[in-house]
Amino acid sequence: MGEIDVGTDDVVAEPSRQSTRTSRREIGAVGFLLGVITLWAALIAATFAVVYFFVVDKEPEVLSYRDVDIELSDYEITPDAIEVAPSTALTFVVSNVGDAQHNLQISKDVGTARLKSGESTSLEAGVAKESYLVWCSVKGHRELGMEARIVVTSDG
Repeated sequence: MGEIDVGTDDVVAEPSRQSTRTSRREIGAVGFLLGVITLWAALIAATFAVVYFFVVDKEPEVLSYRDVDIELSDYEITPDAIEVAPSTALTFVVSNVGDAQHNLQISKDVGTARLKSGESTSLEAGVAKESYLVWCSVKGHRELGMEARIVVTSDG
C-alpha cells in the first residue's frame, strides 16, 4: 500500500485568544457607533416630523365663512375690491351678466369654467390668509380690466 504524506503545510493554525478578543472589541466598537448613528438619525427624523406636524402641514384655522357675490360683465368684475377678515373661508357665487363668455380665476390652476351669458356657478376659494387678485382668463379680458382684488384686513 502507498503511504500518505502528511506534511506541516496542511495544518491550519487556530486563531490565538488575543486576536479573538481584539475582534470582539472591534465588533463592540462598531456596534456602539451604529447605535449612536441610529440614535442621531432618529432624533433628526423626530425633529422633522414635529416641524412638519406643527408648522408645515397645519391647516389654516377657519374663523368664519362668507359667500361673496361676484358679477362678470363685459370687461369688468363687480365688486372690484372685496374686503375680508383673516381666516375667512370664501365661496364666490359667480354670475355672468355680460354678453360674452367669462370665467373667474383665483390662481393659475383654480377657477370656474367659462360661463355663458346668464349662467352662474360657485367656487370655493379656500381660507383667506393674504390679499390676492382674481381675474377673467378669457384671452384679452384681463388686459381690458377684468380683475378684482381680495383684500384681507383686520376689519373684514
